[in-house]
Amino acid sequence: MKRADKRSTFDHGILLGLLAGAAAAWSTTAACDGNGGSTPDVIDDGGGEADELSEVPDVPEATDTPDVTDELDVPDGEGGVCVDVDLDGHGENCAAGSDCDDADPLHFEDCATCATAHQPGCLCAPWDTPACYEGPPGTAGVGQCVAGTRPCVGTHLSYECTGQTLPAPAEICGDSIDNDCNGLGDEEAAGPCHDCDSTCNTSGTVVPDPEDPGSTGIGGNPAGPGIVLGVEDIHAAFVWVPNTEEGSVSKLEIATGTELGRYRVGQTGTNNDAPSRTAVDGFGDMYVAGQADVSSVMNQGSVTKIAGDVSHCVDRNVSGTIDTSVGATRLPLGTDECVLWRVPVGDPGAVPRALAVHVAAAGTAGSPWVGTWNEQRFYRLDPRNGSVADTVDVEVKPFGAVAAPGDWIWISGREPAPAGIQRFSAATGGLDPVVVAPSECDAYGIAVDAEGRVYLGGTGSTVCRYDPADGSWLTITLPRPNATGVAVSPTDVVWAVSHDATAVSLSQFPASDPTAIVSTDVPGDAAWAVAADGFGYVWTVNHDSATVTRFNAGTSETAQFDVGRGPVAYSDFVGVERTIVATSGGWYANFERCDVADEDRWGEVRWAISTPADSSVTLSASSAATAADLETAVPVVLATIPPATATSADLEAALAAAAIPSNAHLRITAALTAGTGGESPVVSGIEVRWHCAE
Repeated sequence: MKRADKRSTFDHGILLGLLAGAAAAWSTTAACDGNGGSTPDVIDDGGGEADELSEVPDVPEATDTPDVTDELDVPDGEGGVCVDVDLDGHGENCAAGSDCDDADPLHFEDCATCATAHQPGCLCAPWDTPACYEGPPGTAGVGQCVAGTRPCVGTHLSYECTGQTLPAPAEICGDSIDNDCNGLGDEEAAGPCHDCDSTCNTSGTVVPDPEDPGSTGIGGNPAGPGIVLGVEDIHAAFVWVPNTEEGSVSKLEIATGTELGRYRVGQTGTNNDAPSRTAVDGFGDMYVAGQADVSSVMNQGSVTKIAGDVSHCVDRNVSGTIDTSVGATRLPLGTDECVLWRVPVGDPGAVPRALAVHVAAAGTAGSPWVGTWNEQRFYRLDPRNGSVADTVDVEVKPFGAVAAPGDWIWISGREPAPAGIQRFSAATGGLDPVVVAPSECDAYGIAVDAEGRVYLGGTGSTVCRYDPADGSWLTITLPRPNATGVAVSPTDVVWAVSHDATAVSLSQFPASDPTAIVSTDVPGDAAWAVAADGFGYVWTVNHDSATVTRFNAGTSETAQFDVGRGPVAYSDFVGVERTIVATSGGWYANFERCDVADEDRWGEVRWAISTPADSSVTLSASSAATAADLETAVPVVLATIPPATATSADLEAALAAAAIPSNAHLRITAALTAGTGGESPVVSGIEVRWHCAE
């Protein structure tokens, strides 16, 4: 209610009048002390003795108007000193009661804003408990800050806002609470990583890019930062010839026969490695197995991967150019940036002699499988780094291998006698029984046609064919002995090479009609291997003449080209050229931490990854003492997403669990796989943390 006269509570006119009267009385009794001050007078009370009066304070003139700092004799309430700014007798802790607007002396309980603001002093019913919050605007509901309620005491809203939590004056380090309610969490926590650990360092968020040196089959994310699977033009139609007696591989252009590069491979890059078995994957990259069975100096077998397309080479020294072999010139071992990795395979003396690439789905690179002769074991290698991903023990000594329809890997086994073939599932590892070959069949080179029939070359003058559909064998006689090499062209024509001391014969027949055999003598000396490319050429590898021969299947024209010393190949050695939509791809980045104190260590790796539909991403880490050693360092899988839902992993713990030493250099690899409907995963960011004692 509005009142015209508020004197029933307190009359300011009376107060000022009393003050003025008191001032007049004091002025008539005060004497000047000569110092500009007032000195008490002595008043005779009729008893003849004088009483000392206390000093009387100065009193404001009656015309003075007190300001908000004037202390007036307004009665206090029970809560403490009365605060009454508008001098209407009402205010916080005032005996007369609270004030809903202490700047307006005409209203103390019926302010115009009471209906919406519910400030202290407003009239209320006992059940009224409106929300209240006394912190800075915009902080309620942020972090730890919450609103409270204002109780109704008697008939007026209380000054107390109960249950509210206001912003803390400073962030509390590491409690995972936004104490100051600014919406940034523990952003003020100590340390570079904002985790109250001053030893922690961070790479910050690394946003993958398709132009990064470690990207293969990757495109830019059209919807934001990061990478997705991309479309890739593969220009990798080359002939790859392992030069067994010099530890290298020659790369020849199909159209001209020009040697484009010669690469040192294996553990030493010398004849001690004895490279001989090759295979080309779905992206045109080439794998070569080194037998290491020719010298007592070194007997550790290996597999080396060489980039087919130059875009797959890696600028490891970050020079801006790819350092790689040109022509027949070989770079020092480990310096050629088109040699992607070199890894030992099997125990010393295992002798890797069989090699094939299994491609699980169209448009993928596939995985290399390498078989060791003495161990009678196949290793599936991770195409990204050569680490062992799986093993299968077999019952023959692998001499050659070929991938076949239905996820099978067929093996030619020359021992134990009698010679035979065996297959296992590259998908499950399941092993079928050995199939013993006829006595005239010597399990040497091996090939498979479109119907899944298996062809064997041998040291005799026959090629043998096995049909797993009915278990039958067929023998095809060639013009000469030493019919070791056999291959099937993309048009399902079977090609075989045989030789003696006088000549080399190249024979062909349709897979559908082995009786329609045609043979032609071609240049070369001691041709042990044959392959057919997708351009109508057939190639023989001539060991004794250190050459390859190119035969034009349409015109019968031949040409011969030089390679390195002692070339030998018993498996696929020609690449592909096509445009694909990548269904898998990879990306990696290298990191380096401090390496001074024993306490220096890796911390967490964090990631932002999305996997629509049934697409997936596998993250792995490898560590090495130098950046160069990362190329052959064994990786450990951190997470496969899905099914994993984590967004971080403890690097040190993961390395320790895999018994891998923690060194100063680290590589994080992301392998992307498309969903069955072609959906691509997205890798938006990677962050690596590490700890330094100093």
